[in-house]
Amino acid sequence: MIAAAVALILAVFLIPVIKQRNMQKRFEEQMDLGNRYLLEQDYEAAIVAFRKAIEIDPRQAESYRKMAEAYVGIGDYENAILTLEKGYEYTGEESLKEYQEEVLQMKERQERREAVIRGLYEACLVSDEDRLYEILYSDEYRQIGNEWELPLFYPEENGTALGIYQKGVYFGTLADGIREGEGRWYFPDETVRGWRYRFTGDWVNDYPNGNGEVDQSFWNDSPGIEAEGMDHEIIRGNYRDGYADGEMSVSSTYHTGADQWQDNYHFRANYGVYEIIAEEGGEYVISYENGMVSVDEPGIRNVGVRGAMKDF
Repeated sequence: MIAAAVALILAVFLIPVIKQRNMQKRFEEQMDLGNRYLLEQDYEAAIVAFRKAIEIDPRQAESYRKMAEAYVGIGDYENAILTLEKGYEYTGEESLKEYQEEVLQMKERQERREAVIRGLYEACLVSDEDRLYEILYSDEYRQIGNEWELPLFYPEENGTALGIYQKGVYFGTLADGIREGEGRWYFPDETVRGWRYRFTGDWVNDYPNGNGEVDQSFWNDSPGIEAEGMDHEIIRGNYRDGYADGEMSVSSTYHTGADQWQDNYHFRANYGVYEIIAEEGGEYVISYENGMVSVDEPGIRNVGVRGAMKDF
C-alpha cells in the first residue's frame, strides 16, 4: 500500500519533468536544424524549422528572433515584423522589440531603394534623361551603392531590363545577368557640371563589342571662359571589350562665351590605345583632319566607354 502511494507520488512529479525534457529536446533539435539552414542561407527551410520550434514551445524568444532573421534573408520584412510582434506578445522579451525597430528601418531602406530602381527603369523606358540624371545624382541613388551588393537587376536579369553597377547604369538586353545584345550605358560624374554620358551599341559577354556611339555633354568651366552653352561630343566606331578599336569618328560642338563652333575628325585606336601619327613639340598627334588633334599620354589603354571597359 505504501509502495503504491510512493509510486503514485513519483509519477505525479516525474511525468511532467520527463515531458518537459522531451519538449526541450525536440525544441533544441528544431533550433539546431534551423540554425544550420540559416548558416547555409536556405532561408525557406530555416523558416519551417523555426516555426516548428515555436509550435513546440512558444515561450522561448530565440526562435522568434531566428525566424525573423530568416524572413529578412529572403527580403520578407512584413513577416519578419509580424513574427517579432508575436514573439514579444508571448515572451515579453525586449530584445525582440529592439530587433523589430532594426527590421522596420531595413524595410524603409528597401522601399526607398525600390522607388529609385523603378524610377530609373521608367525613365529609361521613355528615354527621359532629365529624370534619369536627376535620380543618378540623388542621395537615394548613392545609398544603393553603399548599402547593397551590386549589380542589381530590375525587373529581372533576363530580357529587357535595368542593371545598376558600381560605375553606372545599363538598360537593354540581359541574359542571366550578362549584358548581351543592344543596350545603353549611362555613366554619371558629379565632378563635371552638367555632365551627361550615354553609350548606345552592341554588347557581347557583358561588354561593348561591335558598333556603338558615345554621346557626352558638359559645361566648359575652364578658367576665364563663361560658356553660354554645353559642349557636346559624339564618338562613333567599333568597340572591343569596351575599348575603342579601329577607326573612330568624332563630331563635336564647343562654346566659348557666346561663340560656338564645330569640329569633326577621325582617329584610330588599337584596343583602347590611340594610334599616334606624328609628334610635334612634345605633343602626340592623332589627327590632322581639321587642324591638329593631340593627346598628352600615348600608349595608355584608356580610350573607350567610360565605366564599361574590361579590367586587366
